[in-house]
Amino acid sequence: MEPDGHQCTWEEPRSHIGRHDADAVQSSGGGQVHDDAECVPRGAGQIGDASQISVPEMRGDSQLQGVALKGIAAKKGENDFIVGLTKADGTIQKNVELLRDQAWLDVPFQLASGKLAKIALEKGVPGDQLMRQALAAWAK
Repeated sequence: MEPDGHQCTWEEPRSHIGRHDADAVQSSGGGQVHDDAECVPRGAGQIGDASQISVPEMRGDSQLQGVALKGIAAKKGENDFIVGLTKADGTIQKNVELLRDQAWLDVPFQLASGKLAKIALEKGVPGDQLMRQALAAWAK
């Protein structure tokens, strides 16, 4: 269920769909794994499988907490997830504005161990250009 109380189903039309493969994150070799308040460099230990993900959040540079996109996340298989963004009235524009205007994309997820984790991606200049190109293509 979405924060506004709207129950989403996959039968509803989706404005955008994204896929997250947790195996690719595990084997990427870059970044850092945050274990509670301690930051552990990747390679210091496996973080384990992901059991579920949440809808991505968008945030600015100075924000610690993001604003969740309106949509639904679902598990397709082991470490394989898909996110669909809601196509309800008024939500498409808000999702597009967040994707276009915010600098960071955070993907919260839960590990099979029960621990919570987050993948934080900064768009930067190349990512911003790519996001604008993708949004323009989706608008057609």
